[in-house]
Amino acid sequence: QVQLINQAIQRKVSELRRMEEPSDD
Repeated sequence: QVQLINQAIQRKVSELRRMEEPSDD
């Protein structure tokens, strides 16, 4: 189950980073 938690954290972190970074859309 630890892997699932790590994956969820990484996903949230990547999402937060995307939100912080300016989008070229």
